[in-house]
Amino acid sequence: FADALSLVGKLIISADFWVDISYDLIWGLAFIAAAIISNVIADKRKQKLEAEKKVAANNMDQQQENLNNAEQPAENTDSEPAKAKVCEYCGSPLEDGASYCTRCGKQL
Repeated sequence: FADALSLVGKLIISADFWVDISYDLIWGLAFIAAAIISNVIADKRKQKLEAEKKVAANNMDQQQENLNNAEQPAENTDSEPAKAKVCEYCGSPLEDGASYCTRCGKQL
């Protein structure tokens, strides 16, 4: 057991041991960083494509709605709706055929 501890102690103290481990750690960390970055980029692209699909779907829905509205016949605009009569003095609404305003009492 003492020999094993002595060997481990020599390896830990040896500069070559740390240089070899540091290169392995650097390459390992670089690989992990590259994998993380590529996953983040792929997620961003996926989100962008989904957003573009939603915009395209909304545009298609709007175009279809415009087509549906264009196909409907136009309402008859020849006759204007009957305008409500109002008192020319106070602006109060009047009943049909009224001779006097019920609010201000003026003769019409």
